[in-house]
Amino acid sequence: MKWLSLLSRPAHESADPKKRAHAIEHENSAELIQRLPDFARHDRDATVRMNALRRIDDLSLLADRARLDASAEVRALAQSRLRQLLLDSTTAMVQRQRQVRVLDDPALLEEVARQAAETDLRRAAMERIQRPGLIFERCLKDPDPVLRAELLDRIEEPAQ
Repeated sequence: MKWLSLLSRPAHESADPKKRAHAIEHENSAELIQRLPDFARHDRDATVRMNALRRIDDLSLLADRARLDASAEVRALAQSRLRQLLLDSTTAMVQRQRQVRVLDDPALLEEVARQAAETDLRRAAMERIQRPGLIFERCLKDPDPVLRAELLDRIEEPAQ
């Protein structure tokens, strides 16, 4: 009977989306982990894509899926994971700064500018934000005095 197991495909390759979704959620084989980005991008089943996204920490991939996935539910999950990881100080700062520099979601940029624990990340977000009201708000409320001074320099006097 051992030879039968050699002929069967792994559950994550099953034609049944429920089996694929379960495998992606629970299994830890090196092959599966390596293929998670492919499942997140290309699987035809939204549940499979969401289960893959729950296990992925790649900020670029999450941003891509938050913008481009065909399913609103998948886009919402990717957006939520992206927000969580951008604000999580255990995620590498270099990755978070890189993502903030290319992020095209104004609401998420504003959230990072308000909530990130690190001054450098808040600064990177504020460099991308042009909304005068938020610049003024952060000028008053940001915990870092140097960043507040930088933001004050960006506030223009109204025309006479």
